[in-house]
Amino acid sequence: MKKITFILAVHNHQPVGNFGFVFEEAYRKSYLPFLKVLESHPKIKVVLHYSGILLEWIISSHPECCPLL
Repeated sequence: MKKITFILAVHNHQPVGNFGFVFEEAYRKSYLPFLKVLESHPKIKVVLHYSGILLEWIISSHPECCPLL
């Protein structure tokens, strides 16, 4: 059987000036659950890209999440 290389890349973004509650809801409903699923499957290799403003928000608002990144 021929080997297939698959690259899973995920881009996460929030626009500059978006409301804090939007960041928080997206983090709680999407970003964090996805990272926890990835953490439970360490053999899955993935590329994660966060826009600058979103990454800055995660670092300042949820620093406990940084090790998952």
